[in-house]
Amino acid sequence: MKYLPLILLLLASCQASDSHTSTELSAEEEQIAKDLIQGAFDEIWGGVDSNAISTYHTDDFIILENGEIWDNDRIKEYIRSQHEREVLPTRVNRMEFISMEKYGSSIQMAYDNFAEFYLEDSLVGKAYWLESALAIETSEGWRLKMMHSTWAPYPTKKKALFVCTSVDEVMGNPNGTFLSEIAVPFIMLKQADFEIDIVSPNGGAIPIYYKFDTTELISQALASDYYVESVNNSLTPDQIDAEEYDAVIIPGGYGQFWDIHSHEAINQIIAQIYENDGVVGALGHGTSSLVNVKLSNGDPMVKGKTMTCFPSWFERELMVEADYGRLLPFDMEMELESRGANLLRVDKETRSNGEIVDADNRLVTASLATSGEFIATQVMSLLGVEQ
Repeated sequence: MKYLPLILLLLASCQASDSHTSTELSAEEEQIAKDLIQGAFDEIWGGVDSNAISTYHTDDFIILENGEIWDNDRIKEYIRSQHEREVLPTRVNRMEFISMEKYGSSIQMAYDNFAEFYLEDSLVGKAYWLESALAIETSEGWRLKMMHSTWAPYPTKKKALFVCTSVDEVMGNPNGTFLSEIAVPFIMLKQADFEIDIVSPNGGAIPIYYKFDTTELISQALASDYYVESVNNSLTPDQIDAEEYDAVIIPGGYGQFWDIHSHEAINQIIAQIYENDGVVGALGHGTSSLVNVKLSNGDPMVKGKTMTCFPSWFERELMVEADYGRLLPFDMEMELESRGANLLRVDKETRSNGEIVDADNRLVTASLATSGEFIATQVMSLLGVEQ
């Protein structure tokens, strides 16, 4: 990111002469600009197709890349040389847009460009560039006029898996994952540049419910395309490769009592992530999902771990959603203790033991829904992620 100010300064010098003040970019224009970048890399660089140059570039297009200037003719020469190779890898491009502004009839963009190279189904290489581009509106439509590209080492991001219920009602009332328990840690990890997946028993959109006003972090999550896309397209357990993840987060909601704790595949995923030196974070009723997780040696994952969970006294006195605990198939505190957990029960008078970090065992637990920030912060700390 240290090159971004220089890139934007360079683009600023190429603003259209009819406007030096940015104007609001419409959703349609934003999509056109994104499609222009994605299409250019998919067809010209990924498809190795010089015929696509006129579709995406102006005639005087140039790329400034690591001290070299590439125009359309040099790009065509490069493409010809690629076709002479005996084996040509397949290139898959992914963009993450940083900023986008419109000046008159031009759009300036800055984005991360990730490329992966495959031979048949095998990944043989990766590359990363920090890039900016200037698109202008021509008589033939929008075209790229200039790009600036800086190669950098491929970033290694941390990756977290959220485990969520597919149960959408309890006692005839909406239920699922409690909004604050997923939204807050999700957006905090995303802002720390984590890659995030969500897994649920059924896949697809996960049910989410809430009953009080949103906080600033929740509002940020709800406004995030990444969050919205993720909660509407959760993965099924058979789509998960546990070796990819550095952490697993289990937000609360009552559904876990019926579909997560007894789901063998999900239990195995949690155990595999943990045994691969991953960090586990659970809050509220999400901790119930750990009662049946077993390690490869057959021991319960919670055995010998110092932790907390949603208090049974709180359930019996205040939680109408599950008829004050009478609908629940088990008492979480009792089940965790029966499996050898060093459970620090939340004190009714002092509310102590509400948030626990067992650093030696890479386990972070919190009793209530308001501890999403604590879970995210402590998980990142155990992973050595700067905050």
